[in-house]
Amino acid sequence: MDLSPWVGRLARHTLRRRPRVRFEVANAAEWPIPADLTFAFFYNPFPNSVFEQVIENVLESLRRHPRGFRIVYRRPHRMHAYLLEHGFTLIRQSDSGPTNLYSGPHSQVNGVRESDPPRRRRETRDRRAWTQPRVKGTRTRP
Repeated sequence: MDLSPWVGRLARHTLRRRPRVRFEVANAAEWPIPADLTFAFFYNPFPNSVFEQVIENVLESLRRHPRGFRIVYRRPHRMHAYLLEHGFTLIRQSDSGPTNLYSGPHSQVNGVRESDPPRRRRETRDRRAWTQPRVKGTRTRP
């Protein structure tokens, strides 16, 4: 999402082969959160007051239509504590960037909270990739 129509055209062109990804040109604080939205990506996006309104809109949408919801937040310097205070759970954190992955309040998939520890070996390896820096020329073994 962006306010700029030019950025919108560029993003739609870039994402044209990804039909499941939507890009909107709108004011984020006023944009109605769709009932089927399950994922949001933020790159240190807005002033605090706008971010707070966006999260309030997300929470209201989740109350009306309960579902799993995740946020990837790149450079979450200012609003990390705000997300935690409003029921989001930090699932993964990367030191390179930093980038955080959050699960929405009460997000469940098949009765399992998204923040529960991984059950399969591959998921554990993926989680490690988010928490351990990788050195060029080395390989992390499971």
